[in-house]
Parts: sequence; structure tokens; C-alpha cells
Amino acid sequence: MKPLVSIIMNCYNGEKYLEEALLSIKNQTYQNWELIFWDNNSIDNSKKIFENFKENRFKYFNSGKSSGLGEARLKAYNQCKGELIAFLDVDDLWDERKLEKQVPEFKNEKIGLVICNTLLFNNKEQSALMYQKKLPPIGNVYQELIRNYFVSLETLIIRKKFIDELEYSFDPKYDIIHDLDLVSRVSKISDLAYVSDTLAKWRIHEKGESWKNLEKTNFEKRVFIKNFKDDNNSILKKTKKNFLENLYKDEIKFLLFNGRKFDAIKLAIKNFQFSFNNFLILIFALIPFSKFFYKKISKFGKLYPKL
Repeated sequence: MKPLVSIIMNCYNGEKYLEEALLSIKNQTYQNWELIFWDNNSIDNSKKIFENFKENRFKYFNSGKSSGLGEARLKAYNQCKGELIAFLDVDDLWDERKLEKQVPEFKNEKIGLVICNTLLFNNKEQSALMYQKKLPPIGNVYQELIRNYFVSLETLIIRKKFIDELEYSFDPKYDIIHDLDLVSRVSKISDLAYVSDTLAKWRIHEKGESWKNLEKTNFEKRVFIKNFKDDNNSILKKTKKNFLENLYKDEIKFLLFNGRKFDAIKLAIKNFQFSFNNFLILIFALIPFSKFFYKKISKFGKLYPKL
């Protein structure tokens, strides 16, 4: 029998895009799935939209009170019955063949994580593929994930067996980077597979958590890397350095994309450690019209919302 896939959808006032997201689950060509819909005490029409579907595989839960997203993910996960766990947020979308294409990868017992390509798009319908010329690493990707996290949640399916081998699943102290924390720990004890088809869509908009709460996102990332452990001390030191360098670069890019040039310059100078790449970033932040040029040369520059 084909494995049951538990799909987690966390919702808080998600009425704007919810119907489209639910429809993309209902239309899956792979049939053996359940949807765990965790309503984080919404006050809009989310519940009404959900109930309009009349689908017995759609299972509704209400938190009773709002909580952080990490805690909400944990509570939704505890309701899952499936061998495999997938995720779709209310503003993202799936291709109808997503589960059909990804589930067969789990025939290999070493595989704990399967991802696919995804199309980043915004409400102006501008778009870009996440993996274009450079494909994600596969197999034992633990170190690569820590250095430069490359997994987008709407693409991900996890074998529940490996989550259950961990000390805990979702860490409720993380509201934004709970997926990074969980996926990195699962990748330490299993392999990752990649399906090259574009089977998901990630909607970039101004109400997305990572855009609204950049400071909180970066604070959580610093907590994560501070607590990160590895048996090999030399790998640990290098990995932490790579992680913080990439975090610093992402902060600079975000500020430039949103026209905050002087904040970008201050951050670049404050955190500057000499390397060729860091030197280029600092020089770029200093040049006139840096926001315009950075958006032009960046892979996803045209998609980022201005806050």
C-alpha cells in the first residue's frame, strides 16, 4: 500500500489565498493523504473557507488561543498519522503531481528528506525558479544545510520515522526558523533526495513572516548557530563561520532591496571581516544607485517586497 502523507497547513487569518492553497492539495493525483489544518485562532473567514470544501481527508483543529508558529507546527505535527510529513502554508501552492513525483523517492530507506524545485512569485506575477543553473546538493547534506540553508518548506517531505528518532520534533522557541532547526537535525541521520520537476510555488509578499520580522529571524538564526554542536571541532568552527557570513550577506541584501542604503553600509562596516566577497559587498553598498543595480543582478531581486 502507498504510504500515507500527512500534510501540515498552519493558518492564522489566511483567507486571502487559502482557497487556492486548499484546492492545490485536493487536486493531488496521489490519493493517500490527510490534511492537518491547524487554525491558530483566526478571526477572519479561514474556517468558513475550509468548511466549504466538504473533503473527509481535510481535518480541522483550532488552537483555542494564538501561539508562535513553532509551537503551532509542533501541535499540528502531533496530530499526524502518516509515514511521511509534508507542508503547505496558506499562501503557497502545489502542482497536482507533487506527491506523486516525490513519494517514490522514499523507497530508498536511507532517504529522510525529499525536496523539489519551486517557483518563487509575487502578486505582480514576476517569478524565478529557486534552483536554476545550480542544483541543490543531495545525499548527506548536513554540513551544506548549516552553512547555507537551501530548503524551501513547501517543497519538503520528511520521513516521520527519522523525526521520531530525534530528541524532539519542532522546537517551540523558534517562531520563524523552526524548519531550519528540524531539517538540519533530520539531515544528520538521513539522506536528502531532489526531484528536479517544479512542483511547488512560493509566494513572496509583504506579509510573509521573514519579511515582516527580519530582526526576529536573524535573532533566531544567531540563537540556532550558537547552540549548534558537532563532534568534529574543526568542522564546527568552519560551519559556524560560514553560517554567520551568509547571515550577514542576507541582511545587507535585504536592506539594499528595500532602499535602506545607509543602514546597509553601517551593517557592512560593523560586521566586516576581510574576504574578497565581503569586500565586494561593502563596495557595492557604497556605490550610487546600489538598490537598482543589486535588484538587476540578483536572482530574486525583482521579487522582494518593499517594506
